[in-house]
Amino acid sequence: MSKHQKVLIGIAVAFLLYSVIGFLALPAVLKNSLEKKLSESLKRSVSIETIQINPYLLHITIDNFLVENRNQNDRFVAFDQLFVDLEVASLFKRALVIKTLKLSGPRVNLSRYKNMSYNFSDITGSSSPKKKTGSKPFLFSVNNIEIKKVQSYLLMNRKIQPTWLKT
Repeated sequence: MSKHQKVLIGIAVAFLLYSVIGFLALPAVLKNSLEKKLSESLKRSVSIETIQINPYLLHITIDNFLVENRNQNDRFVAFDQLFVDLEVASLFKRALVIKTLKLSGPRVNLSRYKNMSYNFSDITGSSSPKKKTGSKPFLFSVNNIEIKKVQSYLLMNRKIQPTWLKT
């Protein structure tokens, strides 16, 4: 086997590995990781139906994202689909550059309870994030934002008070 053939085989194997990791492995790992980390930090059940990644076009699509209310079986925040088109410039600028962000079907359910607290009070009431000394800010740019089919609900003086709010 000549040196030229070995190089071509190496390129083909690298292309195949990049494809398998980008299209198959990374979406599964990202889905499980996001569901776990978000559920832990929000103290709510978080589910994602699918995540699709195109590693060649740098597209990420998240379908049917749901955050449930704490200790209840109703929806807190959800969306049908989030599409993110990353710029290749992100790799060189050391900053996240989003060319297009499309959010379809976002839904937010806000409730105020009789004790004047809200169904998100446990999230906002947490201690402030600790500042890292000497750290650089996270650089990013988001362009072409499109939001479709927005639904929001506000329930005032809701009678049902979750157990975590009772004093």
